[in-house]
Amino acid sequence: MQGIANRKLSEIRITKPYAVFDGRLHDLEPSEDEIQNALDNDKLEEREFSGDGQNALAEEWSKRANGDAEEFYRLQRLFHAERIARFVKHGWTNPIDIKKDGELVDGGHRYRAARFLKRDEIEVRIVE
Repeated sequence: MQGIANRKLSEIRITKPYAVFDGRLHDLEPSEDEIQNALDNDKLEEREFSGDGQNALAEEWSKRANGDAEEFYRLQRLFHAERIARFVKHGWTNPIDIKKDGELVDGGHRYRAARFLKRDEIEVRIVE
């Protein structure tokens, strides 16, 4: 692992989140309007998406969606909007993790918050 440095957002490669269900592509990337709506309504998600938290969230969305795939993916997209809104409002202290080639490893919500805030750069840590 290397040190921490700033990197231009445009130099970071990030995969757009999506899911395929019943042969349809579901876009999970929250819009700027959804992020702004979360900010306006003070809906700021504290829970992390990584690790075991992701499984618990998927279970919650499944229960709330009651078998409706469209609703499941809408709930997931809104979670991401509210998580990004939290970082937009309160900031963050940890750098995002990227590979040497610029591929994002961890920190997608922080990256998107920086993009929402129209920042040119973000603090990164290069990981193997």
